[in-house]
Amino acid sequence: MLPGQRLRLKKATLCMEILDGALHGVRIPDGAIVTVRKKQRIDGERMIDVLWNGRVVAMFVEDLQARGEEVRDAEA
Repeated sequence: MLPGQRLRLKKATLCMEILDGALHGVRIPDGAIVTVRKKQRIDGERMIDVLWNGRVVAMFVEDLQARGEEVRDAEA
């Protein structure tokens, strides 16, 4: 996954977000587009930060690989 890469989720996927100092699970719906940000070392290298709906959330890399499809500029 490269910073700036955009992916459309083919299936709803759980992500993690820190709100008011606490970790919360958030469901990103199918069809949503996320943008990869620079990698943050959360739980080793298993998770990566993405921008979704104006929010920075952490997702498992394997979920993005299995459920995401790359979006090219012409498709957006």
